[in-house]
Amino acid sequence: MAALSADVAVVFDPSRNVGLRQAPSDAADTYFRGGLAHWASGELDIGTVGAGAQFAGVLMEHIVTAASGEMIWIATGGRFHWANATIALAVVESGFSLDIGDPEDDPSTMTVHAAGDSGVVGILDQVTVETTSGWIDISRRAIPTNL
Repeated sequence: MAALSADVAVVFDPSRNVGLRQAPSDAADTYFRGGLAHWASGELDIGTVGAGAQFAGVLMEHIVTAASGEMIWIATGGRFHWANATIALAVVESGFSLDIGDPEDDPSTMTVHAAGDSGVVGILDQVTVETTSGWIDISRRAIPTNL
């Protein structure tokens, strides 16, 4: 899997609060709009996803940082429409996450959450086109199970 090299279209459900906030960068880097960030020692990381990494939010701006600690706008909630080949009717209500060890910030590389993956990005709640695109709610991160 590869890291983003360009901005990704940010399509969100305007009827849902996206929870905009600022968070500090972890290093000098290029943060692409629409990318996914995870937490690393209290700062936004877009590099290799480490064990225990937790999703921070969707990057809402394109910014080139010169050092760690520069503030970046992220969305921490809401419902986003993404292109992703893993999206399918069979996995509606499943959590999607990033794979440990991959340098990922690209939403198209999310997979259905499995043991050993990073923290859940969100729950797939609607398929737009089978194996092509759908809506993932990043406000919902607990994976529903039958008790």
